[in-house]
Amino acid sequence: MARKVFFCLSITLALLLAAPWAAMAAKDRKPVRIQGTKAMYLRVVARPFAKIYKEPKEGAEVVDANVRTFQPFYVYTQPKMAQAVTQTAQEGWYEVGENDRGKTVGWMKADDVMLWKHAMCLLYTSPEGRKPVLMFSEIKPLQEMMKKPQEQRTSEAEGFYQTISQAGKKELPKDFPVVAMEPKRWVDPRSQFYLMPVLEAVNLEVDSYYATLVKMAAATAAGRGSSNMRTNVEARKQALVAADSGDTAQKLKVQKIDIVYVMDMTKSMRPFIEATLRTILDTSAALSQKMAGGQDLGSAIRFGLWGYRDSETIRGIEFNTRNFTPALQEVEAFGKTLGTVREAQVGSEGFEEDVFGGVDQAVLNTKWSEDALRFIVLVGDAPSHPLGHKWNSSKKDEKILRTLADEKKVYLFAMHIQYPDARLRSYHEAGEVQFSTLATNPGTDQAALFKIKGDDRQDFARVSKMVAESMVAALKKGQQGAVMTQAAAKPAAQASAPSSGNTAAQAAQIAEVIRAAQVQWLGKATGAQAPKDIVAFAMDRDLENPAIPSLDVCVLLNKRQLDSLVKTLQTIIEAGRLGQKSGQGFFKALKEVAVVSGADPDKILNAKKYGESGLVPEFLAGLPYKSKVMALSGETWASWNAMEQSQFMDELDGKIQAYQDIHSQSDQWVQLNKGDDKDQYVYPVKLSLMP
Repeated sequence: MARKVFFCLSITLALLLAAPWAAMAAKDRKPVRIQGTKAMYLRVVARPFAKIYKEPKEGAEVVDANVRTFQPFYVYTQPKMAQAVTQTAQEGWYEVGENDRGKTVGWMKADDVMLWKHAMCLLYTSPEGRKPVLMFSEIKPLQEMMKKPQEQRTSEAEGFYQTISQAGKKELPKDFPVVAMEPKRWVDPRSQFYLMPVLEAVNLEVDSYYATLVKMAAATAAGRGSSNMRTNVEARKQALVAADSGDTAQKLKVQKIDIVYVMDMTKSMRPFIEATLRTILDTSAALSQKMAGGQDLGSAIRFGLWGYRDSETIRGIEFNTRNFTPALQEVEAFGKTLGTVREAQVGSEGFEEDVFGGVDQAVLNTKWSEDALRFIVLVGDAPSHPLGHKWNSSKKDEKILRTLADEKKVYLFAMHIQYPDARLRSYHEAGEVQFSTLATNPGTDQAALFKIKGDDRQDFARVSKMVAESMVAALKKGQQGAVMTQAAAKPAAQASAPSSGNTAAQAAQIAEVIRAAQVQWLGKATGAQAPKDIVAFAMDRDLENPAIPSLDVCVLLNKRQLDSLVKTLQTIIEAGRLGQKSGQGFFKALKEVAVVSGADPDKILNAKKYGESGLVPEFLAGLPYKSKVMALSGETWASWNAMEQSQFMDELDGKIQAYQDIHSQSDQWVQLNKGDDKDQYVYPVKLSLMP
């Protein structure tokens, strides 16, 4: 009996000891590394109707019979017949897991997966002002079409759109080259998440524009079922629903608007602050009108105000930026708030002010309403301190701020006040470039920039009133179930802001911005879905007008990767500053800065360019795009003068600030796989923000 008890206790003890060791072993497992890297793990995406099995053999127990199409997995065991980790096998089995922490979920057949070589993916741009993206089953028809003269290419593309729209309930011809089309309604990647990983890419030039042909997969978080419009009539029908048709009428009736003024509040701006107050008081009367059913328009619009001046080191300047409306206000309360605003009693030092600081705060720190259209009206007479200036509190430039505004779905009007003084010409030119870039909104033909005569107070009052009245008109049309329409036809390819006297063109420009915002808002409100369960080829520019981007190329980064990118850029900046101070070459300075991190000093010194220094995060090194940082050589650095070197480092610092802002936007991160920790959530960082 004693022997039996001892035997049972021994087994129990063995099991108890084995359990934690087994858990530790699983935790210590790492996915297959891509050849030549230390921490770049091989990933695959699931093909339609793929399954996960408990064991790598036919007839094994099925763990998951309904794997989400194109769901990404880490590879823990690769088929022996795969020639390299950069190739997928035609047969055999892949052991996969949902993360890189050692826990596997089972085995997948080789013909059920596709290799995802890097973290690049695609997002649709605003659909307003362009044709939907067409997705081809093969690359050859697309390549051949792009080689044709513009007129012939446009005609052929138009023929594809007509065939799709006129097919009705019939199936498309089997040899029809297009398998899917982007919906005419905008698809919100946050509320209706879709994943379009780039599997392959080919660069080309079309009508003097650089374009990319991509092989991509398309997946959504919705249920299974291919969007192949050759056979799926319902998918084709949904793709053809226009932004302002169908069920949009009821959505528009509950539409709301947030409009935030970002105003220069330095000494010269008193007349324009007073004119803005008069505009709001006039708007108050229009908003008090009762619509059908007794609804007050005033309840559908909220106002906000951010003021900017300059560095607080200037005696008497009082503030750099200030939020006068911690909570957005209805028009009556906002009028009272505006009535308390006073301009600075002292002047700035020099003509430049902290425009970028004001815009940065308004975009990121306004308490925007969750489901409202978001607008900023920027009013100022001076350019901002540029990137790298000690008094630029945002540490960003107009391009980065515009990208961040796009991410927050903020549309911006810019009213640039210009005085008839030849001594200010260079400042006005610099300010116009900045204001124009900030006011280049997605889905519009040109910047919503209005050049205001500084010696004509009525000019400012007229444009200011036009913007406010257009917002009221948009609400009224929404009550009728319609979106904003252009007030007048604009000249084609207009290169600059309409002249002060061209009221019709200005009204059309304002209407265009409001309509673009409504189209984006309606896409989210109606829950438009992206195509799914297909592999196809597409071009990242409009087929008929390649001047217009149709797809944004992004890099999916998690928070750990974003942090490592920040550290990389900080190392480059530190080395650059050290090199400027000591007079030594860039890579010698880089060695001194990086040696404390355990980097190989010989590899740094022998590197011909930064990409060969061993200091680049592997996820960045593996991306197939041209990078100014990766290509930086000692010769290039030495050829720049001190100002050019500083400008390069200031650009990197501006991107660091953008990464930190992205890091803190918790509502913008996406859970790619169920069970992911928050530090593994991903964010699609646009290539324009990559170094």
